[in-house]
Amino acid sequence: MKSVCFFIRSFNDTDHLTPLIHKFSIAGQYRVIVKVFYYTFDIKNNDNFRFLRTLSNVEISYLQDDIPKGRFLRRAMRAIYNVSSKIYNSEKFMKGSYPVRVIRVLSGRLSQKVYPFFAIDLYKDENAADLVAKINPHCFIFDWTSPIQPLQLEAKRNNIPTFALPHGMNTFYNQDVEEALLKPGDKDPFNCDYVLCHGPHSEKHLIHGGTPVEKITKIGSMRFCREWMSHYSKRICTEEFKGPDTSNKLKVVVFLSKLKYRGCKSALMETLESLCSNPSLYVILKPHTRTMHLDFLTPLMKKYTIDIRENVSSVRLSEWCDVGMVWASSIGLQLLFDNKVFVYPTYMDSNTSCYEKYEAAWCVNSLDDLNITLQKLSEGNGGAPYTEVDVDNLFSKLVYADDLDKDVIQEYYDFIKETSLKHLPLSD
Repeated sequence: MKSVCFFIRSFNDTDHLTPLIHKFSIAGQYRVIVKVFYYTFDIKNNDNFRFLRTLSNVEISYLQDDIPKGRFLRRAMRAIYNVSSKIYNSEKFMKGSYPVRVIRVLSGRLSQKVYPFFAIDLYKDENAADLVAKINPHCFIFDWTSPIQPLQLEAKRNNIPTFALPHGMNTFYNQDVEEALLKPGDKDPFNCDYVLCHGPHSEKHLIHGGTPVEKITKIGSMRFCREWMSHYSKRICTEEFKGPDTSNKLKVVVFLSKLKYRGCKSALMETLESLCSNPSLYVILKPHTRTMHLDFLTPLMKKYTIDIRENVSSVRLSEWCDVGMVWASSIGLQLLFDNKVFVYPTYMDSNTSCYEKYEAAWCVNSLDDLNITLQKLSEGNGGAPYTEVDVDNLFSKLVYADDLDKDVIQEYYDFIKETSLKHLPLSD
């Protein structure tokens, strides 16, 4: 039986590829192989992987386990890395005494020393050839990244089609969303045969970054289509989140994002301090899921008791809160799906968001505006200014590629299956 092989880099990528892995699994026409790039990604403690392991025909392993030489050493280094990185990112170690903080710093340095043992460039041509021989792939599916060269070359040698799928969603309307991307790309960043995307906005960003327009197909977002969001809450998130006793306070979750997206650190810190000092609010901070270091919060931790929920699903936090505050992140779509009040602080960065463009968020233009808005909500005197029509329009553009009636997951499945059939083995 031929296989469909997915290659996954990190937590975020799993979120966006799991719907398609599940679809191929229940279709039952292929072996479904999932190869994880890095040992630093703990596949045992991830909601998506726990769900995928319940499917009978999905085979999950680390790509580096296919490299016989040094396997035991890499596994030992993975254990050291996991422990040292957890210490470094621990809130208790950040707030501890001087000796405790020294241990944290040393743990951070140790994790950096160990990391090169997981370098993916250890993967060689012979490893890729062995993989192809073992799994008989119908296609290779990557996220939006340039494939590991040995895999890419082996795919071309065997006429195996390669697909690049979204690993997240860019919700910015403007093109240059971070300082590193001020200049348009002049070469194909993915080097895959086909690049699939959410819709017209992500297509513009891809073209701006150098992806040839003829490679791009607009289908939609599997992660944020309403069918999967409902499935996600019921089947993927297995742990409930009841939350603390809020004593009738307004429950606010701040979904933090990285400042590299033209963010203003001073605005962020002033906002967080204002929220943490407001007695009418109970505030939870949710760090960005792609390895967000929290050192910048240390000054606030010394002044306030801050509830940081790094390991609680964003979905569960969205369900729990009264108000969600988001910038530079697609999790705002989850808040809208859950019918929560979605506040977008436009002053937090210098980009223009699609949430603003389609008027599908409660946009506040200053910290004063934010405080007034939260005061109204805490007193029960405020309602979200956006309408169901506004939300549908946003979902149409960002999630459904201008067609709210489409079955997004089915279209991804059909496109990949049918397109791959055109690539007959060279030996035929």
